[in-house]
Amino acid sequence: MGFLVLLTRLWHVEYRLAVWSFVCIVSFYHLILGIGITRKSRFWFRHFRGYLRLIYFAFPIGTLLSRYTIRYIDEKDIERLTK
Repeated sequence: MGFLVLLTRLWHVEYRLAVWSFVCIVSFYHLILGIGITRKSRFWFRHFRGYLRLIYFAFPIGTLLSRYTIRYIDEKDIERLTK
């Protein structure tokens, strides 16, 4: 999503290199995190939980998303499915 916004709307940003670098790093992290979770890796699952705790402070959407996801993980005991 970040790439699409950059390509369509943010060509006039003064600090374009910094913005592109940030979006590329975050997008790559999301990609690696998603691949690790789909492969049921406990290491990446713990990174995902840490990431959820980090976005908990991004009020209001990050807080809601993080709270519901962590609650679902705990209620369903999803961590037991990881290797």
